[in-house]
Amino acid sequence: MKKISIEIGIITLLLAIFCFVSRIAVGNTLTVYFGNEAGYFAPTNGWIDIPEDMHIMLSRAGVVEAEKVKIKKDYIAIKVSAIAPGQTDISLVDENGEDISRSLMFLIVKDNMTVFNEVTRDFTGLVFYIIATGILYAAVCIILLRWFFKSNITDVYSYNAIFVVGLSILTGGSAMSVLHSLILLFNNPYYFGVSNALQSIAAGATRSMIYLTPFMLVFSVAMIISNIELLRHESRRVRNVLGLLIPLALILGEAFVLFILTRDHAGSFEEVRFIIAISYVLCAIYLYFECILIASIICAVRAVRHKPAYDKDYILILGCAFRKDGTLTPLLKGRCDRAIEFWEEQKEKTGKEAVIIPSGGQGKDESMPEAEAMARYVLSKGIPEECVMKEDQSKNTYQNMEFSKKLIDGKNPDAKVIFSTTNYHVFRSGLWSNLAGLHAEGIGGKTKWWFWPNAFMRECIGLVANRVKMEVFLLIIVMATYVALTYLTMN
Repeated sequence: MKKISIEIGIITLLLAIFCFVSRIAVGNTLTVYFGNEAGYFAPTNGWIDIPEDMHIMLSRAGVVEAEKVKIKKDYIAIKVSAIAPGQTDISLVDENGEDISRSLMFLIVKDNMTVFNEVTRDFTGLVFYIIATGILYAAVCIILLRWFFKSNITDVYSYNAIFVVGLSILTGGSAMSVLHSLILLFNNPYYFGVSNALQSIAAGATRSMIYLTPFMLVFSVAMIISNIELLRHESRRVRNVLGLLIPLALILGEAFVLFILTRDHAGSFEEVRFIIAISYVLCAIYLYFECILIASIICAVRAVRHKPAYDKDYILILGCAFRKDGTLTPLLKGRCDRAIEFWEEQKEKTGKEAVIIPSGGQGKDESMPEAEAMARYVLSKGIPEECVMKEDQSKNTYQNMEFSKKLIDGKNPDAKVIFSTTNYHVFRSGLWSNLAGLHAEGIGGKTKWWFWPNAFMRECIGLVANRVKMEVFLLIIVMATYVALTYLTMN
């Protein structure tokens, strides 16, 4: 992550230099646009000197002067340069002094000779800042995705991976929003001016959130069904009951934001601007968590689809509850079967026999350690007794990893290890593996689909809970950005 931060920092610095150089290159000029729908002036090929039949009216002389003009079928572009600090109106009039531009631009020249268009919110060099912002978004997205796809699978077992993928989705969408705005801006700067471009960028999170509404509704319904099924098949745990509240909150949040966006806002200009700013901020925050949720799904699916090399010394089976008669539940049986399947495939392909470590202690309502129940099942499937080593003291997944690591280090500190668990549990188990210092790869046994939505949401919540300061810092940046964009375009 440190390397990623350095790369992003370097690109940000280079883009800042790009903006600075571009600002110097364009000088103290600004292009203002007027309509030419009536065809009063004939189109030209590129920039030309101001023609004699074009009369440019300035309310105050000595502030700006017109340098060049470019005439298109629909609009007229006039390049003006700053002369001295001050304010002036600029418009087009005919020889009789009648206004033919149908618009009036109010220009302000700052002390640093930057020309600011009060009407369109454009100022000298602004387009280069927009371009630099789009490039920065795209570069951050590419850097993050490159890290994700080039990282080892054990590196992906981390909340950093979810954060990286989530942020890449967010920045990639933002880059597309900026690109879309720039295309419209360059295609027709009169009808779609800089002000419109900034408004479009500010509304980018809103559009993305609306596009993702079907996904959120489907996911929320899936979570509701998932938790109902969990309540039917498992004990009524508090987390399963609370799991019903999360999708309801997602649906209500989506509905609330859409309600704000579609409502006609009455009141003063300041009140309307404040409401729009708040709606953009809410959409951005909501979109950020949607991106994190999607990233959780991507990381979990990648963890399950990963196929470890057949060079392992140990295969760790993570325990869970079994039946009172000592037989395995379908969930635990699936974990053991997946471990046995890998053991047999590795032996067939390489001749190497790995040691299987059933890991799990004895619960209060269990007749024996989970490791013992799993070991009996594994041995009954033809695995040699010398290839089974029990770890029967652990009480949770972290201890599965920690205690098994101690056993493995006592035999072979450089051993290559994989763990076998249920498919929806692979990513989370990988997290605990890294925390315990085991750094093992994972494989997963198949299970019912209704375990998955809760697993995705758990990892999403886990990221936020484990990186509270970072998440708050990012949200503050997001909020400040969209508030600034709103106030810049509505002033």
